[in-house]
Amino acid sequence: LFLYDIQCMLALEHWKEKHRHDYNHWMEAIGKIETVNSLAVFAYNHPDYCYPLLNETIALQTTGLGHPLIAEKEMVRNDISIDESEKVLVITGSNMSGKTTFLRSVGVNLLLAQCGAPVCARSFSFTPMQILSSIRITDSLQEHTSYFMAELKRLQSIIHRMKNGVKSLVLI
Repeated sequence: LFLYDIQCMLALEHWKEKHRHDYNHWMEAIGKIETVNSLAVFAYNHPDYCYPLLNETIALQTTGLGHPLIAEKEMVRNDISIDESEKVLVITGSNMSGKTTFLRSVGVNLLLAQCGAPVCARSFSFTPMQILSSIRITDSLQEHTSYFMAELKRLQSIIHRMKNGVKSLVLI
């Protein structure tokens, strides 16, 4: 009778016109709220995860590190300790022994730690650093790039990014 839905739509259009200059600020605020909410939900859903500790002398030290996307009953937990003096850590093993899963576990937990979220480990101490990875490289027929060439391009990109002197964890 009073065309309430049309009145609401017109009021919304008027509000949008009046506040259009603030749109980017609103979207940025909503994005920050969503980010913090996602981290809070992650922490709530994983009460057995530990909160990481910042450490200026040890690059990365963990005990009981696991991958957060693998079920607890199937998860294989590992320890890792890398100090400032170590430049290369070589991980070897037979095919299908978990090398790539271990590297992904290190990378994803370091990323969670740097976001301020709890990590899938019994203890986790780290120095903030950039994470560079060459784990999942693919070829491209459209770009005329073979797997080998894609790998070389990714390694070249990693080398260029490491030249800036920022502490880095490289996962290859």
